[in-house]
Amino acid sequence: MDSSGEVQERFFDQGYLKFNDQTGTYIEKFNSAQHQLENKTGLAISDELQHMITRYLNL
Repeated sequence: MDSSGEVQERFFDQGYLKFNDQTGTYIEKFNSAQHQLENKTGLAISDELQHMITRYLNL
């Protein structure tokens, strides 16, 4: 994990995610495919969804 005020970066066994509040790019580790992501609403996720994601990732 790496982060700054503008850009967040996350490293996973399966790939790499670089994102900000509006857009992101996920790069697959094994075939280097890139997936463009966009926050179309411009809104942060709800606290409930954030909690569910955190619980899932910590399993």
